[in-house]
Amino acid sequence: MKKIMLSIVIIFSIFVSFEYGLSKENVVQEISPTVPDRLKKQLETFNGSYGTEVASIYSERKYSPIWIEDYDLNESGEQLIQTLSDAVQQGLDPQDYEADEIQWLLRTIRLFSVDDHIARTEMLWKLETVLTKNFFKFADHLTAGRISPEAVNGKWYLTDHRHSLTSLMSDALERGVSATFTKIASGHDGYTPLFKALASYRTIQTQHGWPVISDGPLLGSGSHGERVRALRRRLSATRDLKSDPDNNVFNKEVVEAVRRFQQRHGLTVDGLLGPVTLKELNVPVEARIKQILINLERRRWMPRGLGDDYVYVNIPDYMLTAFLDGNEGMRMRVIVGKPMSQTPIFSDTIEYVVFNPYWYVPRSIATEEIFPKFREDPLYLQTKNYELVDWDEQVLESDLFTLENLENNIVRLRQRPGPSNALGLVKFMFPNDHAIYLHDTPADYLFDESERDFSHGCIRIEDPRAFAEFLLGETYTPEKITEIYKTQKREVVDMSQTVPVYIVYFTSWVDNDGLINFREDIYGHDERLWQALKPALSNTLARPHITDKWIYGLSDKRASEIPHYYAAKH
Repeated sequence: MKKIMLSIVIIFSIFVSFEYGLSKENVVQEISPTVPDRLKKQLETFNGSYGTEVASIYSERKYSPIWIEDYDLNESGEQLIQTLSDAVQQGLDPQDYEADEIQWLLRTIRLFSVDDHIARTEMLWKLETVLTKNFFKFADHLTAGRISPEAVNGKWYLTDHRHSLTSLMSDALERGVSATFTKIASGHDGYTPLFKALASYRTIQTQHGWPVISDGPLLGSGSHGERVRALRRRLSATRDLKSDPDNNVFNKEVVEAVRRFQQRHGLTVDGLLGPVTLKELNVPVEARIKQILINLERRRWMPRGLGDDYVYVNIPDYMLTAFLDGNEGMRMRVIVGKPMSQTPIFSDTIEYVVFNPYWYVPRSIATEEIFPKFREDPLYLQTKNYELVDWDEQVLESDLFTLENLENNIVRLRQRPGPSNALGLVKFMFPNDHAIYLHDTPADYLFDESERDFSHGCIRIEDPRAFAEFLLGETYTPEKITEIYKTQKREVVDMSQTVPVYIVYFTSWVDNDGLINFREDIYGHDERLWQALKPALSNTLARPHITDKWIYGLSDKRASEIPHYYAAKH
């Protein structure tokens, strides 16, 4: 069969040559005898994506092939093709890396004998450049994401110092392709556990997902019936429940399984099946897979090497985690911005702590919220401990508190230090363009809510005293901090060592116990990112034909006519 196909190709190429005034010898002359020569000629007109990287790497190698040896694929080439074919395991799409074209090229190359250097060379240089371009593309996607975060909503301000793509190629040639890509992926904090969770959820999908639990009354310990049986099967699918899934009794194992599910979904942990827990249980597996894919892309955007000491705030989780020497030092609840005043995603460095801070009221809050109350009650500023100041911090009379003065930046409104101050008794400063910081709050009761998006953008923390002790060290004991609070005088303490802070947005991750977590997409970032990712999923090239111009080296005009002739004859 191979000999028949080879004969067809040879006869057809000769026919095409005569059809357009070319002799067989001219066709052979157009085909360079070696892969390096053919590569050099091809790269003179190469204008595809990653052209700079492709040209650079081959120039350094004097156009020696990377993936080809002895007129066949070498071990590195085989590893790369396998890696690109398995891209789905990384939450990526093999079709983004021309998987169909690569497989077609391989099949076509193997129609020709290894000894048929001319025929093989013409195909091999094409395979070589396709593999190189897609090495860079895959490495770029793993390193920095498939799309730019700015293309989604412009609210991702985290940056990273990334290795050049050509240096990653050099690393791959030295260490091996598989080892290099594993190193790239694992360099992103939390990435590897998440793509392993993706594989687990895809396995659940192949097993037809999990059952839907019908609506009904609250279920708890001692309940029984078909809804309990469905609940047990649902919890068993995600291994929250380890015991018999076909039982219909809500026993202590089910209570613990529900609590585990609630914990990893950020719900109130009570072991009861109420409407909120029911809603989360009935989210289909396909939606959870989509959520994991979205968050894998965010992981690829993240800086690598967050350091040993840093602060990490995950907005949808409403939690702050502080790390010391690479280990979790403390964890506490936070309050983040409302959907209409979102907390931005960015990183910075905590430089100093302010005890008994003033709160300088943002102009929008002063004009829209406080001024109307002042018009109704002239004593409102005094009652709430506000004062009016100019830009030199000089206190002004309250009768200068007008919309005109506010809008023209003639006056500023601030709240004096004290227990009722909106920032509480301490704030933690990392000067940034977003005017965002961490701070205390007098409204402690809000921390009892499971959904804590109540602020104007800044982040309120549950235990500021403990956080201050954590950042400032042994010098600032609880007793000393209490004494500072009592003075109600502003005091600034510079950090002896600054600490990075990362404010991030993840709606799915794997925790320290190896459990996959999911959270609500409170700002709608997930859907915007998914819509941006979808075109990339369909970014495929048409399957090439054996008569394509790159096989014969014909001109565009001649090549464009060949498929019509071929179709007419067949």
